[in-house]
Formats: sequence, structure tokens, C-alpha cells
Amino acid sequence: MASTYSTNLGIELIGTGEQSGTWGTTTNTNLGTLIEQAISGYAQYACTGGTDTITIPDGATGVARNMYLELTGTGGGTLVVPAKKKLYFVYNATASAITVKVSGQTGVSVPASAKMVLVNNGTDVVNAVNYLAALTLGTALPIASGGTGATSASAARTALDVPQTNGTGATGTWAINISGSAGSLSSTLAIANGGTGATTASGARTNLGLAIGTDVPSPTGTGASGTWGINISGNAATVTNGITTSNISSYAPGLTGSGASGTWGINISGNAATVTNGITTSNISSYAPGLTGSGASGTWGINISGNAATATTATTASNGGVTSVSAGNGISVSSTTGAVTVNQDFYTGTSSGNTSYPIGSYVATTTLNTNYAMNATIDTGFTGTWRVRGQTGIYIVSEDTYRYFLCQRVS
Repeated sequence: MASTYSTNLGIELIGTGEQSGTWGTTTNTNLGTLIEQAISGYAQYACTGGTDTITIPDGATGVARNMYLELTGTGGGTLVVPAKKKLYFVYNATASAITVKVSGQTGVSVPASAKMVLVNNGTDVVNAVNYLAALTLGTALPIASGGTGATSASAARTALDVPQTNGTGATGTWAINISGSAGSLSSTLAIANGGTGATTASGARTNLGLAIGTDVPSPTGTGASGTWGINISGNAATVTNGITTSNISSYAPGLTGSGASGTWGINISGNAATVTNGITTSNISSYAPGLTGSGASGTWGINISGNAATATTATTASNGGVTSVSAGNGISVSSTTGAVTVNQDFYTGTSSGNTSYPIGSYVATTTLNTNYAMNATIDTGFTGTWRVRGQTGIYIVSEDTYRYFLCQRVS
């Protein structure tokens, strides 16, 4: 019957009646070499910086069987151990971290110069310790390891850069959380710490170098540079931030309609609406159609409503309108409203001897035998200019022939 070996440490197990005369050698190897390695073995292993594999051979010495492994050589690689249950103390004496693991698993990274306790659970290497009931250190745990590097509260605050109990000391940026009904500072917060160094508004302005009317709006709304919003509402709205004729072009169209970038709308509503932003004949073409209907890009509509609505732009011949209207010739123009009246009508009087008729009137007249053409101008003895519109009949007396014509006054 051949010998067998233990599962984790590879110790040779002698069968009954085997190895007569030689079993002592095997036993000495098991006890003096293999078990001693597993219990107190200390082995140095030079790593290559890549993937290094160590083993636990059956019945023979092996690096992976040792209790304590000191890793030397080149760090930054991986040390692969067999998938056998075993405790390890690992000292990484290289300059870079080394991962100790079972092939194909995750393992544990041992930092450079670190000494760790690991255990192989038969599947992978994990940390052997994650809890200590109590811990006493011979020296203070450094900040780099999660401690304070100090052995007293005051020394710890100093090491951790924490303000002292009186609020002094400690560099860096600090957030102050004040809550509750009695939260307060025992003294004014200095300008260097984001405060004003004062307990009154006037003192704060003095400390900060702010002057009313120059840097801060005054109670009357004057002064203070920068951009200010204007809120106008209600019946008695008032601009309160001191826009004057000297700076109005920086905030709104100037009194002459100039200055201030952007697009400004003019809202005219109500019975007594008034344009208040100073649009004049010199710049009206920049904001609205000119007085002659020209200027200002875009399309403008004219909305005329109410009893006294008046168009304020002239309609020109270029858009199919009439360029001008003059009084006379049966047309009258009101100097007050500009209303135009055309007086073209028929004569409604009763006098057969009348010689003055309204323009447009028709009168049948007679004349000596003359071949008048249609629309010919004739002299009828009436006021104005008359034109022939048609012949109505012929009357012959002795040797004289008289013709009847329908005539119209044209001017």
C-alpha cells in the first residue's frame, strides 16, 4: 500500500506495516521539516514584478508551506499560492504593492513595506483579522494611518488643524454652522474671515469702504454703480435707483432716444398714453416709421380706432395712395381735422336764368349749327368750363339750324 499525504500541508501519512526500517526517516521529515515550516517557517522569496507562483509539494519542502513570507525583489506583481487552507504572515519588503491570491481569484494587495496577516480559505486569500476587542499602541497612530499622531486632545486638534475651544487658531477653510434660537458669535466676524468686522450697518459700510450714493443706493434711490433692475408697477410707480441724465444711456434709451443696447418696445395704451422715452424727428427712423412713412426696418401696422383717431404717417404714391389733397374745384379740406369734402352734385335750384352750376352738373343747351365733337370744350356763357357729352336734338328756324347738346361742367 502506497503512502498518502495530508490535504493542506502535504505531510506523508505512513500506512500500517509500511516503511519497515525507513519509517523513522519519513517521520523526521514530517516533524522536523514539513510541520516546522507550517508552524514557524520563515522564508524569503524574490519576486519578479510579474506573476510568481509558489507551491506546497507532497512530502517535500516548499515556499508556500512557510508560516512567514518575506517578499523581496521587485514589487508591483502578483504572488500565487495553492488553493489550500493555511495561515500566512506576509511582509512586503519591496518598493511597490504585491497582490497575494489563488490563481483566478482576487486576493489581497499588500502595500510596500507593510506586514499583514492573511488566510487562505481554500478558495482565495483574504484578511485574517477584521476586529480587535481592544488596542493599545506604543506610539500614537499617525494621520496617514487614520490616527491623529497625538496622545492628547489639544495636540490632536493642532495636528488635525482644528480651531481651539476659544475659536482661535487653525488654518484652512471652515464652515460655521449656527443653529438654534441662541446661536451667536461672541465677537464680530472679521473681514478676513468673510464678515464685516462691525455690529451696525453704518459700521459695516465704513469697514468695507462703501459709501451711500456711490457704492450702495441711498434711501432716495440715487447713486451706486452697476446694474440695477427697475420695477415699475401700480399707479404711483417710481424709479428708485437713481438713473440720471448722465447715466441713462447705460440703462435705458436716452432722453433723445439714443444709447442703451438691445431692443426697446414702446407700449402706448389708455386714453392719455404718452411716449416718454424721447423719440424725436432726428432719430424716429431708428425706432419707428418716420413722419414721411420711411425708415425703421420691419413691418409696421397702423391701428386707428375711436372717434378722434388720426393717421400720423403720409401715404405715398409708391404704395398706391394720393400724395396730396388741395382745396378748391369742389373739394374742401378742414384745417382743424384734415377732413376732405368733395362737392360734386347736380343743380337743385329753380331759376331758369342761373349761370353758375356745381361742378359735375348737366345742362341741355342750344347753339348755332356747328359740328361739335364729343367731349369738346364749348363756351356756353355759364361759369366754369363745359364739355359736350351728347346731342339731344335739332331745331330749324327759316335758314338757321339750332342743335341741342347735353353739357357737363368739369371745372
